[in-house]
Amino acid sequence: DCIGLTSVTIPDSVTSIGGHAFYGCSALTDVTIPDRVTNIGDSAFSGCSALMSVTILGNVTNDWTSSSSPFDSCANIATLVVGDKMTKIGGYMFYGCSGLPSVTIGNSVTSIGGHAFYGCSGLTNVTIGNSVTSIGDSAFSYCSGLTSVTIPNSVTSIGYQAFYCCSSLTNVTIPDSVTSIGENAFSGCNSLTSVTIPESLTYLPTSVFDNCTKLWTAWYRTLANLSANGGASGGGSSGSGSSGPVTQSVALTVTNVIVHYVTPSLPSGAVTPDTSSAGIVNIVAEVTANKAIAISPEWANQYPSFAATFGSDFSAALTKPTGKRDGAGNPMYVWQDYVAGTDPTDPASVFTASVTFDAETGAPVISWSPELSPAEAAKRLYTIYGKVRLTDPDWLPFNDNPSAYNFFRVTVEMK
Repeated sequence: DCIGLTSVTIPDSVTSIGGHAFYGCSALTDVTIPDRVTNIGDSAFSGCSALMSVTILGNVTNDWTSSSSPFDSCANIATLVVGDKMTKIGGYMFYGCSGLPSVTIGNSVTSIGGHAFYGCSGLTNVTIGNSVTSIGDSAFSYCSGLTSVTIPNSVTSIGYQAFYCCSSLTNVTIPDSVTSIGENAFSGCNSLTSVTIPESLTYLPTSVFDNCTKLWTAWYRTLANLSANGGASGGGSSGSGSSGPVTQSVALTVTNVIVHYVTPSLPSGAVTPDTSSAGIVNIVAEVTANKAIAISPEWANQYPSFAATFGSDFSAALTKPTGKRDGAGNPMYVWQDYVAGTDPTDPASVFTASVTFDAETGAPVISWSPELSPAEAAKRLYTIYGKVRLTDPDWLPFNDNPSAYNFFRVTVEMK
């Protein structure tokens, strides 16, 4: 509470700074902590609201809590220098330093503690040194200004809520070295549009990307293995030419679905979901035909408002848009509803598909809706295709080894 103190020189002989040592020194503007210091006490610089520059030359090894963070309420720190003797960033070390604009963590650091940069809302860029092996729980939670982070190949684990609600983060590449990611690690990153997940990752909690409403995820391993390790359960898989939906019982659905109604094949832009798509996308449902086809009056008469909406001339209704859009944003037409068996008067009624995975075998279980009557289903051909990578040029027929595929596509057409 030395509110008039504007500067301090800590001599090289000092090895420890006690708890609350400079607490409430609200005029202190900069501090250099010498290289023999290995301990900074609880709330040592808490409330130093004018502090703009912090240099730590020694290997400070202790951790703190939310109520004892050494720089708590130091909202104006604009420059942070971490020397090459530091081996870890302790838990809660820079908790709530909301004015910190960027951080470079040197190659001597091997771990970033839990909540280390929690609530650093002004942080826009983080460079993590290539010796860091672990990023702790909530290490960068609520860093809402963070737009870029490079995770080096040395990192093996990313903790629970490590980047939770980093709402400005747009893309992340998770390196091959990572073998574990905690629950909700990137949850709430609603600007995230691209994530690359490595082959090294053998388990992925389904909550990792919760509420990442713009996310497009590039997968480089079989989703079946990831999901099976996560506890999915399900029935058998379906092959090409199946006449109806797969009967299944599943405890866990691991994907969201992007639906395309296109003629006769996927549009060139289909690899990018629209902004209404959410979560992890690895399956496409498609209505396909070489041309618009005749609509059965019996089918049309199921919908009492059909005539009022489209008129009694069913042939003219072939080209009537329904208010629905395909995956490329193109209008959809009544004949596509007929092929899919969906309601032409309800914009929310669309052909959908999902994939789950058998907990024991990891085999994909493909299903689609709506479920039609046996007589109607028999008039249609449902075909399943697969790809190893979505950038591969061709969709391949579903074969005897469905677990080889990471991406799936379901089409429906009239026989």
